[in-house]
Amino acid sequence: MTFTFTGSVCGRIAAGIQDPLTGGTLRLYWPDDGGQGVERADGGELTGRRDISQQRGSFQVLEPETVEAKSERLLEEVEIEADGEFTVELGERERGGDAGSDADYQGGPFQADVRLDQLPDKQPRNSADPIQFTIATIMPDWQEDETGMAATWHHCLTAKQWCGIQAMFGWWTVHGQVTDTFGQQVGNATVTAFDADIVEDDRIGSDTTDATGRYRIDYRKPDFEKTPTPWPPIELEHGPDLYFAVERGGDVELDETRSDGRQPDREDAGHCERIDLTIPAFDFDTPTLWTGIGTDFTVPSGPSDLNDIDAEGYMGAGKYALTGNPNMTGNISEDEFMDRSDPSNTDSIEYRFAVFDTTGRSLLNNTTPPSDLKDADNGQIVNGRLFSSTDIGTIQYFPSGGEISFDVTLKEKHVGSDGWIDVRAVVDDAFTEPDTGPATDLKSALENHGPVHWDDADPLIGINTNAVTSESTPSSNPGDIDDALRDETTRTEKMAVRFEIRQPGSTSADRGKTVTSIVVNNTGIFRELEVFNSDGNPVTCQGQSGDMTLKFNVYHPHLRDANLSIKANDESADNIAPPDAANPPNEVIPGDNTDPTTESASGSFDITKKLDHTCAYSVTLWTQRRLHTGDGAVSGDGTVEETFYYDDSGS
Repeated sequence: MTFTFTGSVCGRIAAGIQDPLTGGTLRLYWPDDGGQGVERADGGELTGRRDISQQRGSFQVLEPETVEAKSERLLEEVEIEADGEFTVELGERERGGDAGSDADYQGGPFQADVRLDQLPDKQPRNSADPIQFTIATIMPDWQEDETGMAATWHHCLTAKQWCGIQAMFGWWTVHGQVTDTFGQQVGNATVTAFDADIVEDDRIGSDTTDATGRYRIDYRKPDFEKTPTPWPPIELEHGPDLYFAVERGGDVELDETRSDGRQPDREDAGHCERIDLTIPAFDFDTPTLWTGIGTDFTVPSGPSDLNDIDAEGYMGAGKYALTGNPNMTGNISEDEFMDRSDPSNTDSIEYRFAVFDTTGRSLLNNTTPPSDLKDADNGQIVNGRLFSSTDIGTIQYFPSGGEISFDVTLKEKHVGSDGWIDVRAVVDDAFTEPDTGPATDLKSALENHGPVHWDDADPLIGINTNAVTSESTPSSNPGDIDDALRDETTRTEKMAVRFEIRQPGSTSADRGKTVTSIVVNNTGIFRELEVFNSDGNPVTCQGQSGDMTLKFNVYHPHLRDANLSIKANDESADNIAPPDAANPPNEVIPGDNTDPTTESASGSFDITKKLDHTCAYSVTLWTQRRLHTGDGAVSGDGTVEETFYYDDSGS
């Protein structure tokens, strides 16, 4: 009968990193106990076929004489193919010599060894001697099929075992993951490892990170023992002292020094070492033209200088959240694109704003910020466009007897698919489009009318914050003001903005200024107001008498003001401060509240003392959210009003 044994073997560097033992030889041996049994993992004994596969862990690197001594017990050997896979057919095979009497293989246990002449996909070591190691003694779970009996076995050496084998072949591995300070995995970055040596540091090797930011660099001792003569190689018995450089898109994102390699966690690296690297999300030191949000707020100039935006992402002393379509403001120098006296001058600049959703949904537009913003959950366009049109400057020139002045407007069509905006192209477009400027061109204006003046406006681009927010206004519960908001509250949402600038056509951008946290909000406010009569029913248009009770609810994640007022129709009482706590306060949220934890207010008040004569009355609730467009705070939300007629006579 034929016994077909298939499977795969590999060596594990770390979780998720495995080397198939391709090119090695799988050798199966009769057990050295005469074939009568194999020890189970639980200490029992296996004889003959079993319903489940059993193996005894017996990893051992064998000396050459041991390999020679067990050669007479060899049952079968086969080359390990691609992906570490193998197929062995057993059956009419005899075991002989001192191991026992002749017998065909009948499905019993056997030992599994692997012989390697060199590591898979690596240069051989200096010694020509192969390495053979025993993996385990196996009792396959044979199952009958159309050709005979079949069993499958997959095994991966532990990291300790495989790294030990690598060490015997003279190979070392350093691996890890590259992320940025946002926690984003950094793919397609070049990681280079160095050894901090006595005289001249050694470049050990490099690798390009995969989509998850993972890298792996394999190297040998000579790679970090390159100390030039006359200095002796004094690190013969030790590992390298590792430090790294990370490059992405032509920019050096991380540039460690030999002092990093001398740190305790980097010195004398082992044969399989994991070192994770973190690169700055952005470079705060590169000069930038982005200086503010709207006219009211300056953006941080560095990680320690937050200016008008605090660490939580609130803006200004009022701790505002950003709303609407704020302009990102700054300066555009005319020297870069307005000098056309030299026909060969093609100077210009390109800039872009990369916007991130930091609430936990997704990276919105990192390297290729789209003008259509796709939601990470369902792939649909969210709330229109990410970028909104804005005037970036004004052109002036002076034909005979007059002056021509027109705005240069940045439009959606000027924002490339990768987010870049060519300032010179925007200016030229303004000259040649009849709907935005005179039907002429800049060259003609220069030649016929003298100097053309550029009056720089503050805006660089407008950002539609609706595209980065998803929360909606909590709904009320009609008819039951005593019900709280239930679970309908609103998350605090944030965005991060990065400004980049470069020369047109360049693949390298200066990653200038970045704001990593800006609180954004575009939700309305939740408000309820009701007046109840002495029977506990809401007031009607008919005359009311007796005790009167006011109830209200207010909610918004960024609540600035809320106040109540009671006014008689003849204006004899208007916003009168209550004499005691039994009456409603004028301000239920103190004016200009800046506490981000104050999100709601509710209450129930006896207002009978306010109704001091027979008249028609109105009760109003006025609110204001702590929102800002960059150019001004959002005005109040108007009022919720209840009116009724009160009869003081008690009838």
